Amino acid sequence: MVFPPARGEAYNDPLSMKELEWALSSAYDTSPGPDDIPYAFLRHLNEEGKVWLLGLFNLSWEASVYPGRWRDAITIPIPKPGKDRKSASSYRPIALTSCVSKTIERMVNARLIWVAETCGRLTDLQCGFRRRTSTVDLLVNLEGHLETAFAKKQHSLGIFFDLEKAYDTTWWFLMLRSFREWGLRGYLPTFVSAFMQNRRFAVRREEVVLARARIGHCYLTHGFLLRREDPPVCRCGEPLSVRHIFCMCPTLRRVRRRELRSDVLRNILRDYSEACTRALRFLRRANYFDRF
Repeated sequence: MVFPPARGEAYNDPLSMKELEWALSSAYDTSPGPDDIPYAFLRHLNEEGKVWLLGLFNLSWEASVYPGRWRDAITIPIPKPGKDRKSASSYRPIALTSCVSKTIERMVNARLIWVAETCGRLTDLQCGFRRRTSTVDLLVNLEGHLETAFAKKQHSLGIFFDLEKAYDTTWWFLMLRSFREWGLRGYLPTFVSAFMQNRRFAVRREEVVLARARIGHCYLTHGFLLRREDPPVCRCGEPLSVRHIFCMCPTLRRVRRRELRSDVLRNILRDYSEACTRALRFLRRANYFDRF
């Protein structure tokens, strides 16, 4: 979507050093993305380094070009507590993006929030994702309605609903069209448009292998369904399965004794670092890791 050029609006000014310092100081220490640059590295830049970083941000800002590497994310499937690990829906994907990208994103988002607040584009009934408000405000408001209805011996009706995967299903084209209706122009809406397009992600191989092992389905044991072939047979002659590989195959007994501390699949694939390391090492030495 094309936006009209800037006409001296304050929200289109070049990004400032004050904004950069605020973005770095207010960010939480999180795992780095594909570039392996953590926030601590950015915070400890000297003045010359910060000036260079700000210059890079302003080049991207004024050209409305979002670097391709900043669009990339590494996705790690995290098992939900108390859920069946054999189901793919029992894993919460955590996306690790570049801390450099998140820094400029925080700076631009602050400007966008300022525009929405000062121009009155947000309803007074919205309390989430706004400064000086929280869900407590809504709860107090609800309590007032209930007490009033109770005092007047009336009924009070409430409707509660949750949007599943709200972020993933956001219609970003409608959001950009709203920017046009607000009268936004110049760098801010154009940069946001560039930021939203062509996002890419990759999944860390080791986390995927562990997730497949816990589910009990992997390409090695169930790929025959896609290829329309007979079920695979282990080198020992038994039907091939995840449990058979980790717990039963006699040809892997020596490797299993050396690498694994249990013959119970649930214990082998427990969610803590030592167990995961041993399970992955076992698969590599058994020459199964790349086939999972």
